[in-house]
Amino acid sequence: MIVKKARSGKNGSEALLQPSATKRRELLVFLTASFKPANSVNVIVYYHGHYVGKTENFKEFRDHYTSSELIAAVQDAGKALALVVPDLGANADGGDWTSSDKAAFDSLIKDTLLIAAYRSNELRSGNTLEDPSKDFQTGKKVESLELGALILAAHSGGGFAMRRVRDLGSGHAKNLKEVWMLDSLYDDAKRWVSWAALSGVAVHNIYTKGPDSMHAPYLNSSKIYEPARKGEAMLIKDPPPVEPPNNYLRPAIESSVNHHHVPGKFIGGLIRKSSNL
Repeated sequence: MIVKKARSGKNGSEALLQPSATKRRELLVFLTASFKPANSVNVIVYYHGHYVGKTENFKEFRDHYTSSELIAAVQDAGKALALVVPDLGANADGGDWTSSDKAAFDSLIKDTLLIAAYRSNELRSGNTLEDPSKDFQTGKKVESLELGALILAAHSGGGFAMRRVRDLGSGHAKNLKEVWMLDSLYDDAKRWVSWAALSGVAVHNIYTKGPDSMHAPYLNSSKIYEPARKGEAMLIKDPPPVEPPNNYLRPAIESSVNHHHVPGKFIGGLIRKSSNL
């Protein structure tokens, strides 16, 4: 992992990384202003959508209004956490992040926990450190923080990358508490239902509705589904077919908000309402 850029201020801190998992993609780690030195940190991994014709690279994507709205909403929610955005490419295809096995995702979490430890070190020192990877008191190598609650979120085409991560699995499956679909569910609803039933992870679906919408209102319910059995495995191969009953997942929300504004409009409320954060 190489820290390419880092900045901090009253609105939290950001680090742009050359991650351990790939040299072809970047990783943005954002720590909210509420983040304080601790032994663990809650993490939201956000899979962005397509930005073809909108921006030419990941830096410009960071400054695009959809990203600015998202980060502002996360900050305004007022909770201490890390928001992690892997560069999925202009077509949100995932690339190296989703191409082989769970190693890339677990490496993403490892890098995030280390960046959080560096920031925690700086906050304890009260200064911006030339080398935050070394403990400001002892000079020894800073140890990673522990992972708290893990949440996966995706917007638009990022839902396909999130689906791939779901199927590849993770060594951090026991930490996964929620999945937030921000207008990112297309044609995989039944498998998500099966997966949620077996894993016990809460799945939230926010979708826009219109004559041209491809985003499925399929995960819709008026009750909270309490699965009969829960497993720690994030990886579930060939889950049994589940015909959705009337009470299986978190209530879906139909949104009249423009598709591109869904993340910024809803992620703050999801953070505030979550009992896991």
